[in-house]
Amino acid sequence: LRSEVEEQFQVLAQQFQIAPGDTASSNQLHRDIVQRMVDDHLLYLEAKSQGIEAPTEEIEAQVQQALQDNKEALGEDGFREELKREGLTLEALESRWRDEATRQALAQRLVQRDVRPKVTVTEDGVRKFYEEHKSELPKRPRAVKIQDLFIQVRPDSAITKAALSRAREIRTKVQGGMSFADAATKLSDDPTSADRGGSLGRVRRGDLTPELEAIAFALPTGVVSEPIQTPYGYNLLQVDDKDPAGQWAEVRIILVEMKATRSDEAAAEERARAARAKIAGGMDFTEAVRKFSEDPPTRAKDGNLGWVAMQGFQGAVYDTVSKLAVGEVSQPTPGDNGYHIFRVLEEEPEREYQFDEIQDEIRQYYYQDELESHLRELLDQLKDKYYIERHDKW
Repeated sequence: LRSEVEEQFQVLAQQFQIAPGDTASSNQLHRDIVQRMVDDHLLYLEAKSQGIEAPTEEIEAQVQQALQDNKEALGEDGFREELKREGLTLEALESRWRDEATRQALAQRLVQRDVRPKVTVTEDGVRKFYEEHKSELPKRPRAVKIQDLFIQVRPDSAITKAALSRAREIRTKVQGGMSFADAATKLSDDPTSADRGGSLGRVRRGDLTPELEAIAFALPTGVVSEPIQTPYGYNLLQVDDKDPAGQWAEVRIILVEMKATRSDEAAAEERARAARAKIAGGMDFTEAVRKFSEDPPTRAKDGNLGWVAMQGFQGAVYDTVSKLAVGEVSQPTPGDNGYHIFRVLEEEPEREYQFDEIQDEIRQYYYQDELESHLRELLDQLKDKYYIERHDKW
């Protein structure tokens, strides 16, 4: 039991970012883990005493799925090494997981049968829960209606030409008989999709950048696209399958990256500063977007990004936007592959959520609170029925 507690502790301590020297938090987490294990065991004992059973095939399916997940995560060799480190045979591990899955399944069936039916959710109850707990709920973050003038870091012509040439060479290889999946695995500069043979899976309209989406949904199945330029390089696409109604496509991609140099970044920053100087000199921001922005999709909307919650921004961009007042124009700010100049048009300060904005979430919180209350009543009864002796040191 102690080893199981420590296994869970290691995972949760990392998740909750508990420092090694934080004895109070460590002891509390240990106590919480032990209490949860005791509660689960009480539910299991009661389920057994009432003759509740779980189908063997369901338990076995869970065990095999757990094995498959661990082998995929660790690899076959890593999985065997982990077994050796734990001093376990495969049979012993399966037996342990089978016991755990059985205990969990029986406890869940008991809760499903005896606890959940007692939970009643009423509109008055949900509203009352909101009023009693709204000060504890996360606040609705500040949101801004914002314009963006974007200056792109563009690799020089030699780098661009070299990337285009390499993309054409890869396309020729695929047309010559090399499978697109093999070409992606061996030649793509995008490691994430390359590991899957370039597969992006099933994509829907809006999932890809406009340049890629236009080609992907027009490309016949099995055909390799011409090189498509995006801010990150040249891309080749192949469609494996698509919806006749045009709602989705199964797409593979190969990226030939264009790596900008420091001089390319400096040139982009200089263009951004020149645009900012024009605005400071009296040019209207919208006019500046139309004249200087290097991002066609946002330029077509006069740079208007609409309403964006603050958590939608990251890094230096977040720092910049968080300090902007309504009507204020930022200095050039480094972002993903370029520089941003922002203007805040309107703002909604941080505030409490109104009931209508989060009533679905409140209903879930209320349901869970009621379920926990009824479950605690059952556990209190089971503590009187079963004797549990604890020897933990926390």
